[in-house]
Amino acid sequence: VEDHYRLSNGSTQLIPALRFDHNSVSGNNWSPALNFVQMLGGGWAIKGGIARAYKSPNLYQSNPNYILYTRGQGCAVGTPSSIRCYLMGNGSLKPETSVNKEIGFEFANDNVQASMAYFRNDYRNKIVAGDKAVMLSQLGNYMYQWTNARRALVEGVEGNLTLPLHRTLKWTTNFTYMHKSINKDTGNPLSVTPKFTINSSLNWQPTEKLDAALNVTYYGKQESRGVIENNKDYNEKLTKHTVSPYGLVGISAGYRFNKNLNVRLGINNLFDKRLYRMGNAIGVNRPRTIYGAGAATYNEPGRSFYVGLSARF
Repeated sequence: VEDHYRLSNGSTQLIPALRFDHNSVSGNNWSPALNFVQMLGGGWAIKGGIARAYKSPNLYQSNPNYILYTRGQGCAVGTPSSIRCYLMGNGSLKPETSVNKEIGFEFANDNVQASMAYFRNDYRNKIVAGDKAVMLSQLGNYMYQWTNARRALVEGVEGNLTLPLHRTLKWTTNFTYMHKSINKDTGNPLSVTPKFTINSSLNWQPTEKLDAALNVTYYGKQESRGVIENNKDYNEKLTKHTVSPYGLVGISAGYRFNKNLNVRLGINNLFDKRLYRMGNAIGVNRPRTIYGAGAATYNEPGRSFYVGLSARF
C-alpha cells in the first residue's frame, strides 16, 4: 500500500508505504517506509527516506532435513583433520531484516541530470553459516546449522551524471563508493566488493535506426577478509591478497530494421584484461600448492564478442 501527499503547493511530497509478507515458515512481516521529496527551485530537489526491508530464509536454510557437506573446510578452527563437518537447515531461523536510510540531492533541467545520495543499511538477523556444533553424527562428525548473525552494516555514497554533448551524443556516468560493508559479529566484510565502482557510457545515435555505444567500467581496490572463521581460512592462512583497481572497456552498435526487428553486435573487455582466481589455483607461473585467494576469488576471462537478433511479433 502506497500513497503520495503533496504539501506546500506541491513543493513537498510525502510518500508513505506499507508492505505485508507472509511466509509459511517465517510467519508474518510488516515493512513500513516513508520517503520525501522537497523541491528547492531552479531544478534542485532534496530526496530521502527510511524503509524496513525483509528477506525470508530460503528452502535449504530453513529445512532441517537438507544437509550440506563441507569436506572439513567449513569446520571451526582447531577441529581435528579426521572430523568432517556438515551444515544443516534450521527451522527456527528468523528472517533477515534491515533498516535502509537514504538522503541526497537531485538536479535536472533540459540539458543536465545529476544526483548524489548517502545510504546506510543496518541489518538484523542476517543469515550465516554457524560455527558451533549442535550435534554429532553417528560417525562422529560435527553438525552445524544456519544461524542469524546479530548485526551487519552497509554504508556508502552513490551518484550519477547525464550530459548531452551533442544532439546525437549523450554521456552518462554513475558511481558507487562503498564506505563500509561489515558483519559486526566477526569484523569481516559481508562480501568482497570494490571500494568504488564507476560506470561510464558514451551513446551516439545519428539516426533513428542506428546507434553505437562506448562503455567503461572501473573497479576500485578489493580487499580480503581479515578474520579467520573456519578451517579453510586457517589452512589457507587467510592471505591478504588484494585485487588492484582495473577497468574494462566495451563497444557495441545496433541497427533497427523496423519496429519488429533489430540487431546488435559488440565486444566486451576490448583490451583483453584478464584476472585469475588464486585460491587452490595451479597454472602458469603458479606453484603446485594451495594458498588463500584473499580477494582474488573470481576470474575476469578476457575479450569476448557477441551478436544478438531481436524479433517482436
